[in-house]
Amino acid sequence: MGGGGMGGGGGMMGGFQNIDPGKVNRFKCTTVCLEHGKKEPHARAKYDIVPLNQFTNDKNVAEICYMLGFSGINQNAAQAAAWHFTDEMSWEELANKIGAEHLNGTVDPYFQPQQLRWGFAIASEAQRRAHLRAEARTKSLIDQGKE
Repeated sequence: MGGGGMGGGGGMMGGFQNIDPGKVNRFKCTTVCLEHGKKEPHARAKYDIVPLNQFTNDKNVAEICYMLGFSGINQNAAQAAAWHFTDEMSWEELANKIGAEHLNGTVDPYFQPQQLRWGFAIASEAQRRAHLRAEARTKSLIDQGKE
């Protein structure tokens, strides 16, 4: 799920699916790309789904994926937040990213201003949640005497 827009384990499909090895299944899920610059995904392409931690250990990205899958946050805003962490893109770079170039020379932005504002809030919340989870893990290990 790391490349081509299929990144992130987002959208837990409304429940869990158990797919036997070597079997094929189709489903729709909301995701974010974890590698900026990859080609846009499409329905006819085959994707290998892998656990998120096989692609990245960034806890902030994991939190964004959880939020996308379980909280129904805006996908475009989540995408901006994800690229902020995975590709170290600044908010200015994200704001200047071109979405479409028209024949008359005009361009459309990739992200609307509101999506970037939400993306910034999502990134901040993801960092807060990742920090809280790390603190909880540390406390649990201390309580178990496994410090």
